[in-house]
Amino acid sequence: MNAEQEHERLTEAMLKLDDGLNRIAQKYGSAVQFNYEDPVTFGAGHFVFYPVDNTRSRFAIEEQYTGTDWSDDERVPTSWTWVAEREVRDQNGAYIWGVEREGETRSKDVQTLLTEAEQWARRVQNRAAQREQFRAPVRNSHWGVTLLVDGRYQEGTTGRDVYESQEVH
Repeated sequence: MNAEQEHERLTEAMLKLDDGLNRIAQKYGSAVQFNYEDPVTFGAGHFVFYPVDNTRSRFAIEEQYTGTDWSDDERVPTSWTWVAEREVRDQNGAYIWGVEREGETRSKDVQTLLTEAEQWARRVQNRAAQREQFRAPVRNSHWGVTLLVDGRYQEGTTGRDVYESQEVH
């Protein structure tokens, strides 16, 4: 394979990754947010997923290059390193990033990386659903119990009050 063909193959893998990550972000958008970041200046990676409701965990992907550096505008990644991290306390009580899973994926195996990212997003979505499902009703002495109706908590003096106030479709 000549240099031009190799560059084209690497570019296709890069585009496949970007498209796939955006599909994951759309599919799990209620649970995760997707950011493009710069690991050199401020970010955890080039592509980073965070849970929507907190930033205590993340899935970060960083591009890796062969035979070039960050200053080359024509660079294309030959592989990606990835890490699933969660905030944990160190011995002094400060929060640091602890690694849950990590790996490196070559360009020809980009689908493996997309599978890892989607599994992480699915776990975040499942945890969010569990928290919502098992959240205890909130008591309010003025209004009574806050009830879960159609995925939203609503206040009412009784379940019937909330039920009767719902529009039937």
